[in-house]
Amino acid sequence: MPAVQDIVNVVPPEVPDVPHAHYAADDWASVTIVGDVHGCHTRLRTLLDALAVEADDLVVFVGDLVRKGPDSKAVVDLVTSRANLVSVRGNNEQKLIDTPGGGAGLARADLRALAGWPVVITVDESVVVHAGVDPTSSLAAQRTRTLQSVRRSHGSFWWEQYTGPHQVYFGHTPVEAPILTAHAIGLDTGCVYGGDLTALRMGEETLIRVDADGAVHRKRIPQQRRVHPPRL
Repeated sequence: MPAVQDIVNVVPPEVPDVPHAHYAADDWASVTIVGDVHGCHTRLRTLLDALAVEADDLVVFVGDLVRKGPDSKAVVDLVTSRANLVSVRGNNEQKLIDTPGGGAGLARADLRALAGWPVVITVDESVVVHAGVDPTSSLAAQRTRTLQSVRRSHGSFWWEQYTGPHQVYFGHTPVEAPILTAHAIGLDTGCVYGGDLTALRMGEETLIRVDADGAVHRKRIPQQRRVHPPRL
């Protein structure tokens, strides 16, 4: 398994000029993408146990590990304590970084750690961002604000317009069930609002979710993907 410092500065072509980390899937036993956690530490621990995460398994979070939920500090401590747990910087991390004194029970050292998180993570040719992309622009032309905050573009949800070529994994928009399209997968299923905490194991194309009662469910992604309406 490569050390994180050996790979975070490897920038493949067509990546926007924002903080970025790149990982090669072949360097890991498995790669799992996890939706918005928002301080739900107990459910995150349940999810990681269900995934049986070892040191050679990469877990990539879509950001917004903090705020709104019961224990942001414990979530940040857990993620930053293990080199194989990595996250993009979501809009809620950005809010804490930009707010004097931070908040959510985080110490200055925690805020420095959040500020060091990338805005984009790529795994081979797949892209992980917090909110999404502007479907009318190339990946290289994306802006940080868009990557962290976009929902709609030109009158409809961005993922309804996005036609690739990259597979984009994202969160930010809470939905009752994952958003599944040919080139976009949304994994924020509203954990902090009483919904599920959802993850997707790449390659296996399996969804793993932890419901509000702590029960674990697994489901294969259907071949015919369709967009689920947002629950906003």
